[in-house]
Amino acid sequence: MPPKINLMGQRFGRLTVIGEAENMGRRPAWLCRCDCGTETIKTGTALRCGEVKSCGCAKGSKLDLVGQRFGRLLAIEEAGRNAKLDVLWLCRCDCGKDTVKSGSDLRRGGTKSCGCLQREAAARHATRHGLNDNPLYRRWRNMIDRTSNPKNKAYPDYGGRGIGVCERWKSFDNFAADMGPAFSPDLTLDRIDNDGNYEPGNCRWATQIEQQRNRRSNRNITWRGRVMPVAAWSEVLGLKRHLVGQRLRQGWSVERALTTGADPAALARLTASEDA
Repeated sequence: MPPKINLMGQRFGRLTVIGEAENMGRRPAWLCRCDCGTETIKTGTALRCGEVKSCGCAKGSKLDLVGQRFGRLLAIEEAGRNAKLDVLWLCRCDCGKDTVKSGSDLRRGGTKSCGCLQREAAARHATRHGLNDNPLYRRWRNMIDRTSNPKNKAYPDYGGRGIGVCERWKSFDNFAADMGPAFSPDLTLDRIDNDGNYEPGNCRWATQIEQQRNRRSNRNITWRGRVMPVAAWSEVLGLKRHLVGQRLRQGWSVERALTTGADPAALARLTASEDA
């Protein structure tokens, strides 16, 4: 075991070494007093390497970032805390847009703009590789835009709701590698969990009907002992989905809304299955 280095009286962040402590395994340990008054035991290695700087009270403490620049973002003022108790900061992007980012994301370089940097990079990539007319690229580009661009009409239902895109899929090449093999131009990108992000494991290619069924706004209807979304009933009975919804909003009964103009053969099959 190497000789023990005397750390008595030395300061490491908020910690002051006040005495020796029983070794932690083979590592020499020291009793420290934090500026908050709490006493704690830390190894000499952790102290000297800067791995610890407090008893733990500094976790989540606020660092003043006002006036500091992070990529295109300039921190203007504090904007509260998020659910994880990270301090949030109102930042102004070089493009002129204000945005709120967490201090931890800013300090570790996880975010460098309001989203414009990512959109510009995507546009350059598309131009360079001639992807603007590629259906798969358009699906990816729309995903990025509705989750990061407040000017997008769909933003309130996506980015405005906290729905984001995982780091891997911020690159079109990675998105294409994961989702491209199963892609067809007649399919749309659908999230299995409507409250989850766009990421591997939570996305699939779906038809318009399948996606309609998975929408938050899709209404379930109970009729003849069965419960199905409006889109599913419309498909089964040969009706237009918007027509069924319109009828129900106008006060039609479920029976009338689903049977008026329905495919007779479909109604017959339903009746036969009930009698079976």
